[in-house]
Amino acid sequence: MRPASTLALLALLGPVAVLAAPAPAVSGTKQPYVPRQDPATYEAAPAGFVPEQVQLVARHGARGLTGMKGELALLNLCRLAREQKALTPLGERLATDLEALIRANALLGAGVEGVAKPGYGNLSLTGIEEHRGLARRTLARLPALFDGAGAIVVEHSGVDRARDSAAVYSAALLQAKPALAPRLQDGGANRYTLYFHKLHTKTDGSAQEGWRLDVFRASAAYQAYLDSPALDAKLEAIDADPRLKPAAHAVLGRLFRSAFLRRLERGEVQAANTGSFDFASADGSFKTTVKGDGKTVIADANDALEALSDAHDIVPGLARELAGNPRRDFSAYLPPAQARLLSSLKQAEDFYEKGPGMREQDGVTWRMAGGLVAELFREAGTETPMAHLRFTHAEIMLPLAAALGLPGKSEPLPQSALFSQQASRWRSAEVAPYTANLQWDSYRHPDGRRIVRMLWNEAETDFKPACDGARIAPGSHFYDLARLKACYGQG
Repeated sequence: MRPASTLALLALLGPVAVLAAPAPAVSGTKQPYVPRQDPATYEAAPAGFVPEQVQLVARHGARGLTGMKGELALLNLCRLAREQKALTPLGERLATDLEALIRANALLGAGVEGVAKPGYGNLSLTGIEEHRGLARRTLARLPALFDGAGAIVVEHSGVDRARDSAAVYSAALLQAKPALAPRLQDGGANRYTLYFHKLHTKTDGSAQEGWRLDVFRASAAYQAYLDSPALDAKLEAIDADPRLKPAAHAVLGRLFRSAFLRRLERGEVQAANTGSFDFASADGSFKTTVKGDGKTVIADANDALEALSDAHDIVPGLARELAGNPRRDFSAYLPPAQARLLSSLKQAEDFYEKGPGMREQDGVTWRMAGGLVAELFREAGTETPMAHLRFTHAEIMLPLAAALGLPGKSEPLPQSALFSQQASRWRSAEVAPYTANLQWDSYRHPDGRRIVRMLWNEAETDFKPACDGARIAPGSHFYDLARLKACYGQG
């Protein structure tokens, strides 16, 4: 890690901010992070047990858009309507706010220490705050552990926003406890545990063996599933939801004049993400040119609604970057009823693409998390490292929850059913918002007994129901580690 650089970043941002509750209609995995339990209510460890280790797997913090796509296509649609005098006053406001959104993303990270390449895809200031707060709460929960000895190993997926999240978290540890600096070890990127959904011979070699071979094969099977008829059928069924057409008409009718909207609904109007912009930071220290690639096309009203929904969902995580924009929540353009509908449909897509999926697919969406699960168990109850901190993505957190069989976070549906919020209690916002995290706190007794407690998004969380016999007492959130390993076949 680079403590000098990351400490400067923390000094720049000042005290940890209190996070506000996320907007209720934001699509699940774009939810800004809020801890899900007050630490004061955590179950106390039994007498005689002292903390021995903490393991963390955390998604990166809130971020900007990953590329200039739908928001530019929608802006071009608004510009086309303006040329034809078909843009309403609300549509004019939307065009202005889309321009502000593009600017915020193009300059994201400019002037923030530790961000190597400002622009699309970076952590937002909200995302940085999320990981600072997570680190400080971990220290507060386990002060005796961090006052002790032992290595603190930090790993990431290799993607900038995960690497930067690792750096921010580490810097927060050092700011609170500078004496930890010699113990921080940069473990670098580990794609087999933290980016396993995109393994490929070109990037990851072809001479795998043991558990890496198993993960590589599971990743290949998953990538094949993404192009499978079974998944295509589910996504087509979601896209065919009969509520979408009237929702698009209701939302877009407030932005475009009726004649233009009718042409859009018939597919007679199109707009793509073409064009370029030149931006400079307020102090002039960073200048950039961003250009659309023309590959994202709005060909009908449903496409326009989807582009608007994507812009709506990204905005809460950019609250500080858009602080000068009074309409930064975009709720004026996508009313709550339609936002909830689109959120539920995106959640259905996540369920099949990254979550528990279809029962008949035999865990293809989550078996590639097996290497990470095995590593968690292999290291649990050991003194080395004292802390293992891993930083990753939603595509890892969702399969990890399913692989562990966590109640409410892992149950597949039969292929004959279609995901809905009535058919399943799985909620992507509860599993993998920004900064989603799993933490395992391991404790040791002088007689050698070891126990472990799991937090998911900082809430005490049960392991799979089949392992209830490993609890140290009925209803306890602490599990006997040896019995838990045996239950998961990790002994």
